[in-house]
Amino acid sequence: MALKGNFNSLVRISFFSHFEPEALRLVAFAAQPLNFLEEEVLFQYGQQSDGGYLIVSGAVRTESAFRNFGKQMVVGPGALVGARALIIPTRNLVSAIACENTVTMKISRDVLRRVLEEFPATAMKLQTVMKNELRLLGLHLKNASYEVAQLEAENLTSAILRY
Repeated sequence: MALKGNFNSLVRISFFSHFEPEALRLVAFAAQPLNFLEEEVLFQYGQQSDGGYLIVSGAVRTESAFRNFGKQMVVGPGALVGARALIIPTRNLVSAIACENTVTMKISRDVLRRVLEEFPATAMKLQTVMKNELRLLGLHLKNASYEVAQLEAENLTSAILRY
């Protein structure tokens, strides 16, 4: 029963939406169920991370180590926290704390690597999806850079006209 519940939880996550059913079953089987009490820390800013946490029930808030940097976010069932660590070795950019009693599935990078090695078609689909997302991110960054340059030019022009 738990395996079916884990599988059903994973199916709803966009990161796993392109996985073959058998690959997803392997992730569901290998995921580590973890329970956190209210205010218990899932992970802390700066710690080395080896995987992501799928929120099955409950809620988790993420907090930046820098009070004025970014805003606090609260996520609930179906959220995948720390997904970047599934792909690359990384340190946590935020802390994650349970807002209430929370059930998670921890998916390690090693598990994901093993699944992708055993299911090359899934690996290829994931690679394509990630390439497209990176390309889209690049376009967003390019547009944001252009908008910042426009604002700077407007501010400079305004400052010159005031003098």
